[in-house]
Amino acid sequence: MRNIVGMTGREMVINSRKQIGKNRIILGIILFLVFVCMALLIGIGNNDTVGVMFICAFSLVGIGCIINGIMILSNPTNGKPFKKYSNYPEMADRHFSQIWYEDKAIIISQNYISSKKNLMTITPLDEVFLIYIRKTTTYGIQSGKDIIYECARGQFIVPIYGKKSAEVDTIFQNSGYACKNARIGYSADNLTYLNQARAIWNQQHQNS
Repeated sequence: MRNIVGMTGREMVINSRKQIGKNRIILGIILFLVFVCMALLIGIGNNDTVGVMFICAFSLVGIGCIINGIMILSNPTNGKPFKKYSNYPEMADRHFSQIWYEDKAIIISQNYISSKKNLMTITPLDEVFLIYIRKTTTYGIQSGKDIIYECARGQFIVPIYGKKSAEVDTIFQNSGYACKNARIGYSADNLTYLNQARAIWNQQHQNS
């Protein structure tokens, strides 16, 4: 079934992966060219062999980004979500064809939840065990605010910095309603529950 943008869920996910690959290739090319130019300028102007070698070593980061981007483009279904869930394309199809709540931060369907901006986060509702807010500060000033969804197979993050309290409350309300196994809020008791829930889930799915 196709959604409002005319693509199936799996097409949206694969296109998202391909865009990640393209972005990494572009980033890699930029980094490589910048570091090479710096190396040439330092080498020509100061005859600094050590400096040139140091910057050239950093240019390998750019090469690594290019290689990684090419690998993603050549096989877009070889990412983490596809390894966690062998049926991830089918999950994406169901997720985007059965949406019952959507805002600028999250998408909730009949069986799954995901970040709106990161399509690699589609997670079964019953695998979400804890939802809480994490704030980050830089030199005492708040620089970030996220909702953390702790799940059976890891976590995913939904940025909410700059959102109004009413918007955040709505996200929490709908997330808590949909994720029946999830507790809301960061506390010692809830962390204990999270660890226990993950342990039980791992025991039940150790052969899957």
